[in-house]
Amino acid sequence: ILYRHSIGIQNRFWLSPPTLNVLYDCFELYSGSVYLLILLSALSLLAVVNSGGAGVSRHFGGFFKPPDRSAGEGGASYASSVFLLVLWLCVPVAVPFLISLVSTPIFFYRYTIAGSLAFYVLASFGAAGTGGKRFILLVTGLVLIFSSINIFGYYERVDKPAWRAGINYIESNAGAGDVIVLYPWYETEAAG
Repeated sequence: ILYRHSIGIQNRFWLSPPTLNVLYDCFELYSGSVYLLILLSALSLLAVVNSGGAGVSRHFGGFFKPPDRSAGEGGASYASSVFLLVLWLCVPVAVPFLISLVSTPIFFYRYTIAGSLAFYVLASFGAAGTGGKRFILLVTGLVLIFSSINIFGYYERVDKPAWRAGINYIESNAGAGDVIVLYPWYETEAAG
């Protein structure tokens, strides 16, 4: 489907070619803030490191011990689960990004939202991989605090244009023969 859409829009599309900064912005939007991005990225990296085995944990002085989970009946090992999560995270983000670099730009953060779930689960694997209940409670508390700050900030400001007030102003002040110019063009429908 992605290939078919990218071929179908070989002419100019409304998105500009992505940069590496767009990837950062995408993950910051997944997280909700820079602080949560740092926390979730560190925990995700910890899950990847823990999936490497006990040899990696020896470098860290045994503080981070990979979970002792081997494949059970019909289950996947910890390393296989982390690998699947990394694929789930990277494919919905990397494929549109790479297509946008070599073909028509199609990368937009909303189109990659499926990868955000893997990012959250990977971070939870990293927190659970430490085995420390205090650490898990600390991470949970930090996520709740940072998320609460974001939620309060989200509901305190208005991010949408105030069309209702603008149209009321125009209707009460516009005279016969006045011309209304809308910019950008896609706002025409909202003003109608």
